[in-house]
Amino acid sequence: MRRAVILLMALWAVGAAARGGTDPAGVPVAQATATASPTPGVSVKDQPYGAVGDGVHDDTAAVSMALADLGAHGGGLFFPAGTYRLTQTVRLSAAHFTVSGVPGQSILTSSTLEQLVRLQDCSRGTLRGLVFQSTVQDDRKFNGGHTLLLSQDAGLSDITFDQCSFTAPSADMNGVYFMTHGNTPNQITGVHFTDCDFSEIGRIGAEIQDLAQAQAVTVNISDIGFDRCRFKDCGLHNWGMGISASAGRYDSGLTITGCAFDGVRFCAIEAMFNQVLIDSNQFTNARGEKTDVIHVTPKEFGLSGFVISGNRCPDSTYAGSKIWNCSNLASQGNQFVVSRAAFHLRDDTNCSFTNDVDDTSGPSAIWEDSPCSSMVFSNCQISNVRRGGGAAPLLASGVEGDSGMTFQNCDLRTQGSKVIHAKS
Repeated sequence: MRRAVILLMALWAVGAAARGGTDPAGVPVAQATATASPTPGVSVKDQPYGAVGDGVHDDTAAVSMALADLGAHGGGLFFPAGTYRLTQTVRLSAAHFTVSGVPGQSILTSSTLEQLVRLQDCSRGTLRGLVFQSTVQDDRKFNGGHTLLLSQDAGLSDITFDQCSFTAPSADMNGVYFMTHGNTPNQITGVHFTDCDFSEIGRIGAEIQDLAQAQAVTVNISDIGFDRCRFKDCGLHNWGMGISASAGRYDSGLTITGCAFDGVRFCAIEAMFNQVLIDSNQFTNARGEKTDVIHVTPKEFGLSGFVISGNRCPDSTYAGSKIWNCSNLASQGNQFVVSRAAFHLRDDTNCSFTNDVDDTSGPSAIWEDSPCSSMVFSNCQISNVRRGGGAAPLLASGVEGDSGMTFQNCDLRTQGSKVIHAKS
C-alpha cells in the first residue's frame, strides 16, 4: 500500500510537469496555426469589439465576437480591469489560446443567466486573472446554474485556469460545473485550476458530475486538478468540492493539493472516480451540520486508488473521514481535531491508515456501521475524550462479529473495551 501511495503521488508530479507546454510567462507554446504572443493579446475593448466594461452597458455582443475570433484564429484575448455585463451565455471553442485579465478586477457578470460562460471543444488553453460572477437572486429557481460550465460537447483537453475567481450566492448556482453524459472516452481531460477562489457560492464550489446512463467502463473525465485553491462559503451541505456520478461511471485521475477549505468539505458521493489524491489541504471552521472533513461515499459501486495524505483540520464539529464502500484507500499523515468519530467506516476493504493523528470528543473514535475487512491502522495516534468528562471507547460497532481491523504500533489514548457493539 505504501508503494501504491508513493507511485500515485509520483504520477501526479510527472503529470504536472508534463502539462507545462507554456513559456515562462505562462502562455501556451505556439503551434503553426496559432501564433502565441508574450503580450496579453487583443483587448476586448478595442475595435471591432468595443466592450465598455462599466457594469451597466450590455457587453454580450462584444465578448461573443471576441471569443468567436479567438476560436477562429487562436492567440490571446485580454480583458482590461472592468465589469462586463452579460445578458446571454457566451461560448468559447478554441485551441492554443490565452484569455487573461487583471486578477480580481476583470469581472464577467450577470444577474439573469443560468450559465455565464460555456467551454466546449477547447484544447491547450489558459484562462488567467478572470472573475466569473453571478448576482442571480434566489427567486430565479434554476435547476443548478453555473458561472462556468465545462461541457463534454466535442471534448475539452489541456485547459488551465490560473488566478480566477468564482462567486454565485444564489441557492441554485454552482461555481464550476463539469458535465458529461456520453460514452466517448476522455471527453474532459487535463483541466487544472491553480490559485483560484471559489467563494460565496449557493450550491457547490466546483462539481464534477458524470451523467452517462449506460453502465460501462468508459473513462469520460480524467486528469482533473485543483492546486492552491480556496473554497469558502459554499451552501449545499457545505460542499466546497464535490464529485458524483450515475450508472457506475469509471472516471479517473483527480488531484486536490495545497487547497484551503474554510467552512466547507470535500465530498465524493455515489462517484466512481478512481486514482484520487487529496494531499496537504487545510480545513478550517468546519462547523456545519454533517460537515465531515473528507466525505467519500460511492454508493454500491466501490472506489479504489484513493490517497488522503497530509491534510489538517483543527476545529471540526462533525466527523473526520467518512469512508464508505472503498477499497485500497490509503490515509496517511493527516491531523484532525473533530467532535464526532475520527473515522466513520462502512463496507470498506483493504484500506490502510498510517501516521494519522486524530483527537475526537465524539461518542467513539471509530464508528463502523457495516462490516469492514482488512483495515490496518499503523503508527496512528487516536485520542478520544467525551465532552463532559470521561473517556469514550476506541471503536463502536453497529454490527455483530469481528470488526476486521488491525492496530499496529498505535498510541490509542482511550479507555473501555476495544470493540463495543452498539446497535443503532
